[in-house]
Amino acid sequence: MNAASQWRSDMARRLVPHYAAYPHVEAVVLLGGAARGWADSYSDIDLVIYWREPPTEAERRAVIQTLGAHPGDFGDTFATQPDAHLRYWWEEYYLTGDADTGLKIDIGHHLSADMDAVIEAVTRHDDVHPLKHEMLYSIKRVQAFYGKDRVAGWSRAAGRCPESLARHLVEQNLRLPPFWMAAACIEREDWLLYSRILSEVGQRLLAAVVYLNREYYPGPKRQAYLLAELPIQPDVFNGRLNAVLRGDPREAPPGVYQLYDEVVALAQQHLPALNLDGAQAQFHYRRPRWDSPPTYLP
Repeated sequence: MNAASQWRSDMARRLVPHYAAYPHVEAVVLLGGAARGWADSYSDIDLVIYWREPPTEAERRAVIQTLGAHPGDFGDTFATQPDAHLRYWWEEYYLTGDADTGLKIDIGHHLSADMDAVIEAVTRHDDVHPLKHEMLYSIKRVQAFYGKDRVAGWSRAAGRCPESLARHLVEQNLRLPPFWMAAACIEREDWLLYSRILSEVGQRLLAAVVYLNREYYPGPKRQAYLLAELPIQPDVFNGRLNAVLRGDPREAPPGVYQLYDEVVALAQQHLPALNLDGAQAQFHYRRPRWDSPPTYLP
């Protein structure tokens, strides 16, 4: 754990008693970069409070007032989240200053029963919802300050991504549109479209590698740390992926094709039941160039 993570963790621990004092609180965890040991100067403190029963607005505001913190945004996701098990309450506040000068504290309030339901949906029913996968990835990497046994049970239950689900998502992420359009964008100097295509391919390859390792994909944030945990990946995958994203666009397509083919080969090796029939041919398809009219017109 680096120094930036350590002092954030220490500060988060001091906030825990203010939440654990409520009888319906079952667990309090620190997540994000601070929990995993690689926070930096931009990192805030992310705490999740798990409740047996819904928190009241008074309970949520009382902690902010007791701490003498500067309040920030305050709300919930009930109006915008159609999946009932993904709805939660949230607030932010600032210590030692306001929104311009203070340390930001992000608080999420979840029902423990919803975490139980999310784990069951993913591990038993192959639910593909990306937020649920992010929750399972995170619960295995939190610092549990309160309710450690409950959190440890969730971590065990999340386990590895089920093989059937991993296989489905590797197939989905490796069935990409033909990449010839990126080369066309380079010639046309359509840089916004080129960036979008390259970003999509990069994220899909990253997700495929994560699921190939039977892990849950948490999104592309902190890509290097994410990949450092995975034993199965192309050689120097992070560096090569960054090179095609940051390098000369005219040199990127060969590197992308090579990375794609290597990920496909690893997927076929480690998930033998995978069905990628036609996927490589589709990705490698290149539309014919017509620099002059054909010799025959009907």
